[in-house]
Amino acid sequence: MDIDMNAIMQNLNTEQKQAVLATKGYVRILAGPGTGKTKVLTSRHCHLVQFYGVEQKNILSVTFTNKAAMEMRKRVTSILGISWQTNICTFHGFCLGILKHNIHRLNYPNQFMIIDRDDQVKLLREIYADMNISAHEYPPAEVIEYIAILKGRLDYVPHVTRASTANFASGLRVDIGLDSMKEIFVNYLKKQREYKVLDFDDMLYFALYLLRQHQDLLDYWQNELQYIQVDEFQDVNKAQYELVVLLQAKHRNLFVVGDPDQTIYSWRGSDISFINEFDRNFPGTQTFLLTTNYRSSSSIIDACNSLIKHNKNRIDKPLVPVTISEGMVIHYPAKNIYDEACFIARAILDTVQQCNAQFNDIGILYRASYMSRAIEESLIEFRIPYTVVKGTAFYERQEIKDALAFLRLLVYGDNISFERIINKPARKMGRVRLHFLKQYARDHQVTLLQALLDCAGRPPLDYPEITQFLSVFNEVKSKLELISTSQALDEILDKTGYEQQLRHDLNSDRIDNVMELKRSVTRQEETAGRKIEIAEYLAEVALYAELTDNRHPNSVQLMTIHACKGLEFPYVIVCGMNEGGLPSGKGDSEAEMEEERRLAYVAFSRARNGLMLTNANGLDFNRRPLNPSRFLSEVKLGLIRRVKKLN
Repeated sequence: MDIDMNAIMQNLNTEQKQAVLATKGYVRILAGPGTGKTKVLTSRHCHLVQFYGVEQKNILSVTFTNKAAMEMRKRVTSILGISWQTNICTFHGFCLGILKHNIHRLNYPNQFMIIDRDDQVKLLREIYADMNISAHEYPPAEVIEYIAILKGRLDYVPHVTRASTANFASGLRVDIGLDSMKEIFVNYLKKQREYKVLDFDDMLYFALYLLRQHQDLLDYWQNELQYIQVDEFQDVNKAQYELVVLLQAKHRNLFVVGDPDQTIYSWRGSDISFINEFDRNFPGTQTFLLTTNYRSSSSIIDACNSLIKHNKNRIDKPLVPVTISEGMVIHYPAKNIYDEACFIARAILDTVQQCNAQFNDIGILYRASYMSRAIEESLIEFRIPYTVVKGTAFYERQEIKDALAFLRLLVYGDNISFERIINKPARKMGRVRLHFLKQYARDHQVTLLQALLDCAGRPPLDYPEITQFLSVFNEVKSKLELISTSQALDEILDKTGYEQQLRHDLNSDRIDNVMELKRSVTRQEETAGRKIEIAEYLAEVALYAELTDNRHPNSVQLMTIHACKGLEFPYVIVCGMNEGGLPSGKGDSEAEMEEERRLAYVAFSRARNGLMLTNANGLDFNRRPLNPSRFLSEVKLGLIRRVKKLN
């Protein structure tokens, strides 16, 4: 396909063209919000292919979300045409590709299973039962976060992958205070080993361990990947950084794009020094700045620049707006939290009426989720439709997880999937019968499914519901080599009675979701042009991006600032701008305060046309005085217009 230079370089400004044409060695792009970094990444990819003859399989472009990866693939395909060898993916997607064909070297089956957060909770509940401890004492959500932190600190993979489970934790130093937490962590690793499962953190650490331990594998990937591009480099953690360093070592063509002023995930392990000190760690680095902002009006950009310059640990790159505006950023200092919430509701109605806007043109951002309560009450009072964005993904909904568990049980016969669906619909598998199965499984060292197959037909498992379930299960399983994944899903949900149960529940949303799942499987098979194995499909599903819930397509969007990263709205309201709110009261070191300021910068820069800031005076819920955020006074005088009421 013959493509001229204009097709790749069209609509690029001078800064962007310079970045695209930097094709050799180490290159760092410092790109502010709304400056077109995705356009630069995709244009450079196409430039390497078309004008340097680099095969697409020899270019790795990694980013953090499937949504971003899909957008990059779409843009590349629109210029170069369809290619099945395009390595544009997430870090986890790349690691999954390594593990699919090499995890057997670590005593794991190639058809390993990826577990999500709900599955992790189930593992923890098994551990809690064995240890006789309470979920109230050790909340699963908090423990899962703690396990993720420990995995980032410890060289744990060799322990999970040992052929023998004797002295499982020998040599694994878990330097934390609570003995119970150490035991929970070690038992969690044991369960992973027993069930041969990986969580999302493991995908990265296992792949990194494989590359370090097997020189032939490392040699292959270092030879294969001639050019590496990393998006959102300010968000990489230590393991991701080490992975990139390993892969680029032979060809030394590393191109990173990011904005240190938007580093807001230190609690997840991201380290601002990786991008700020990139030129020190990679001598000869070329650095280019993208500062032309195509998103926000000049008044919003002026406020952003004025705020972020108070951070000392940064590289100065003032944004330059394309859109010049006469208005200013609005600030409302409310009498109390209820006055703040009422003002926000009235401001939304005024914006919709006076600016010819839709409700979904407006985003309300806050530092912590608890801040939404009073606002929600006010929105309800004013009859304003809204959606609280909590990041609930399509594949995390109960009925979708149930459907996928049926597929997983067909392929893996695992205990997690078995316990999820054995009573869906109800099959009289109560606690006593399940306890009997678990005891049998332990005594005979088999799975719960195998235990059921062994014991069905004799007390206490001699009843029709179980006989019928096993008959259906065995029937579908026997045909897996002959039927497609979509057919297997359709048959297992129909013949087990699961779909009928959903219809009896009279919940059309749940039925529609299952139908959409079926359609998505069929579309994936049609796109691939071949039969997709269930195990392959399940592995890909685990990486899918969160999908927007469109049940309320025209509603005000409420979310935390962390959740708004990568989004933009015509109109943004940043509420709760009080000391202890934004900035948070959880830390007051200089580094912590700079991250809080970066959070405010991210929030401000989500707005295109209008930005409103609010804070409350009076007392908080604990009867303590509320003080305005220091960030309000840090914005240069004259850039914010304070109002006492709406015009």
